[in-house]
Amino acid sequence: MRRKRGARKVQGAATRWTVARWAVVPAVAVAAAVGCGDDGPTGPEGGGPGGDAATEVLVLNSTGQTLARFELTGGDLAPAGPAVDLGAGFDGDGLAVAGALAASSVSSFGGSRLVLVDLATGDVSTAAFPGPDAALVNPSRPTLEADGTLWVGGRGSDAVYRLAPDGAVAERVADEVGRFLERVLPVGTELFVVDANLDDDGGTFAPLGPGRVVVLRRDGGTATAIDLPAGAPNPSDAVVAGGV
Repeated sequence: MRRKRGARKVQGAATRWTVARWAVVPAVAVAAAVGCGDDGPTGPEGGGPGGDAATEVLVLNSTGQTLARFELTGGDLAPAGPAVDLGAGFDGDGLAVAGALAASSVSSFGGSRLVLVDLATGDVSTAAFPGPDAALVNPSRPTLEADGTLWVGGRGSDAVYRLAPDGAVAERVADEVGRFLERVLPVGTELFVVDANLDDDGGTFAPLGPGRVVVLRRDGGTATAIDLPAGAPNPSDAVVAGGV
């Protein structure tokens, strides 16, 4: 693994929204978990907007180093218990949720680790990365699968990692995948890895070429790489919109 500076890319001041179940704004990430009524998750009888059931909203505050829970009912937002303290050095910029598990990551400035929250109990645990230079991994935003398996890329290490449910140390699945990995999305038997292709070694964080989506097998073998259009450099995230 090449030794990296480990700096996290600095986002601009403008608010950025993803067209998905959560949004990212400076220092804050929001996730919504929608309750289900008898007729399904949306509509008058369900827990979607306009229904009577509450929508649970999770707010990740990187500056305050907390994860707060709220309930949204009929347009009213109310706290749903005390905020969870994520610990000193937390600077995560993304939140993944699956069932009663929430996950975020801490950059190399905080030692490169994963932070896991049991939403049922409020308990916080951490998971580490394998060596060498584990503190310089500089993890991307994590992705959680329904069974609790976590996938994350190394912005600093250029590697892809898998954390098993209840695991304490992530497993390195693939090395030298790209240059500044921003997201790993598991889709079926494959992994779609967003490669920003930036000069983090030189500290300029300038694009080294087009951004890419690298497609891996789940065992880490490379299937293909897709160059993104020249007009879309420095990709920072991706979501699965459907059709899988």
